[in-house]
Amino acid sequence: MASKLTALIEKMRYSVMIADEAHYLKSQSTNRSKNLVPMMAKVKRILLLTGTPMLGRPNELYNLVKILRPDVFSKFVDYGVRYCAPRECPYGIDWSGSANRRELHLMLEKSLMIRRLKSEVLMELPAKRRQKVIVPIDPSMAQKIRTLLSSIKRFESKLEDDFAQIQQALE
Repeated sequence: MASKLTALIEKMRYSVMIADEAHYLKSQSTNRSKNLVPMMAKVKRILLLTGTPMLGRPNELYNLVKILRPDVFSKFVDYGVRYCAPRECPYGIDWSGSANRRELHLMLEKSLMIRRLKSEVLMELPAKRRQKVIVPIDPSMAQKIRTLLSSIKRFESKLEDDFAQIQQALE
């Protein structure tokens, strides 16, 4: 949602920004990152939160490191040469490797990342509460919703049929 509201958010001046689900910012090429990372660079304090286990490849961590500590590695090439074991490929450079893992782990652990296991925070979390809420709806609106859902199902079915025909034609 924040990437869609970038213009509005940029008009406001924040001194602290918290990005939940920060693992979505791992790629430099996504619209989300292109919109939000420059905005985050202007903020004095940033917290990146995620409940998703962090990424396995050093190249996927770079954008998050850059957000938190732009002074450490301002260019991906510097970071990549140090931690991604780049290698020449027919289509360019492959940055998906890994090098100096212990050093990277130590740098992350000591200066950027706090990692808590679910078992460590479980007693702080409230139990999940699920509640079914029945919302009354006008009968004419219910009919419009049923009609809309029916047309969506027909459209999906047509797409599946068209896709199957395309696949058959390609075989």
